[in-house]
Amino acid sequence: MSSRIAPSRRTSPETGETLKVSSPDQLLLTATVDSGAVLSVHIQDTPHADGRTRIEIAGTEGDLVIVSERNEPGVIQMNELRLRGSRGPGRVLADLVVADPGHFSDLTPEARNVARFYARLAEDFRNGTCTVPDFETGLRMHRLLDAIRHSAETGRRVRTDAPADR
Repeated sequence: MSSRIAPSRRTSPETGETLKVSSPDQLLLTATVDSGAVLSVHIQDTPHADGRTRIEIAGTEGDLVIVSERNEPGVIQMNELRLRGSRGPGRVLADLVVADPGHFSDLTPEARNVARFYARLAEDFRNGTCTVPDFETGLRMHRLLDAIRHSAETGRRVRTDAPADR
């Protein structure tokens, strides 16, 4: 995996002065996953014409696209999402209907996501399963984030199957 993290400059709406931002608002990442598929990610949290979150997955048999409904960057977990897909020659995207698995449709997107998580957690306790993120999931996520930072700091590709050397 190789990554680049970059803060940008912002203009103060009050003074028009150019300000250096100390927190990164751009992440560029490229990787090859175990299956050999190539992964390319660009995450940005800067104002632009269409600030919706968009995730595109292109495969040999079709494409999937997840798009947030609100024009706000960085809020995929607190947003209504639309799933679109295509298959075969021509690959025209069409909305895919995903049934809401439960009685949460009257809740806001934020509350609905929390309610679904707790419902799945309750099922896990009842059934002895593990379908929700646990400590190991969090640990893997933090190791991935450390590897992304390490690659950006050193300018080198890193493996993510082990913690980044420092």
